[in-house]
Amino acid sequence: MAYIGTDLGFGGGFVTTVKDTFAGDGSATNFTLSRAVTSELDLEVFVGNVRQNPLVAYTVSGTTLAFTGTPANGEVIYAVHQAGALSTLSPNAFLGAKDFSISGNLSLIKDSAVLNFGVDSDITLTHAADTGLTTNGTFTATTLAGRKGIKTEFNASGAITATLTVAESGSTVLIHGTLDNSINLPAAATTNPGLFYDFIVLTAVGSGKTTQINIAGSGGNFVGSLSLAGGTAANAVFDNAGDTFTFVAGSVVGSRARITCLTDDGTNGVWQVESVASPIATIA
Repeated sequence: MAYIGTDLGFGGGFVTTVKDTFAGDGSATNFTLSRAVTSELDLEVFVGNVRQNPLVAYTVSGTTLAFTGTPANGEVIYAVHQAGALSTLSPNAFLGAKDFSISGNLSLIKDSAVLNFGVDSDITLTHAADTGLTTNGTFTATTLAGRKGIKTEFNASGAITATLTVAESGSTVLIHGTLDNSINLPAAATTNPGLFYDFIVLTAVGSGKTTQINIAGSGGNFVGSLSLAGGTAANAVFDNAGDTFTFVAGSVVGSRARITCLTDDGTNGVWQVESVASPIATIA
């Protein structure tokens, strides 16, 4: 049989209305409802058994009922939520100038669905089926595609031990070499291949100090082409054994390396090193 109201659902019965009751104190104008309200038209409000005019006598925002006047001290106030049993929303309804919060997921279940932004919908975000999102405007973000991040954590005078993250792949890591630094690559994972990081010494590595870059796990391995920086041509040294790459004591400003993950079985990874440094860097 046809019916009016909220879907019967699995419980077998209409969703009941909810009534909130308050008492005026002569000063309060805002009252907290038992559940959020989408529109003033979804709430019947009575003060002293006199129904109030929505949007004129009161407004709602989430769970806040706000009167434009001040209910008298001892005045009985009650609000009946109508949306639970008979929704006032309709297709393409304007919900007003309000903020809405959703604790679950928001799904646009249509290929080519469009989100419109602005009073005149001048900016759009459009779903391209099985491809991604397009916009007729310009994306602006803290980190832009094609712009490398700069990691400054190791560019400090103290001895620092920390681990790089997968999200920091592509970043340039600045190194202050006055004291010992230990930089750990991300933990072994089959999704690591393709990760890469650039390292550059901005403050020379101190006497008797090192900055080391370590492969996580016990069986990882660097394969490296290590070159000595200098005014004359220098042959690269190939070193293919060890899980620690080191900028040695005395490494000058400008010594650098790029480290890229080649393979990773989830336990051990192989990382490629291309380094130019003075003195020459090492793998062990």
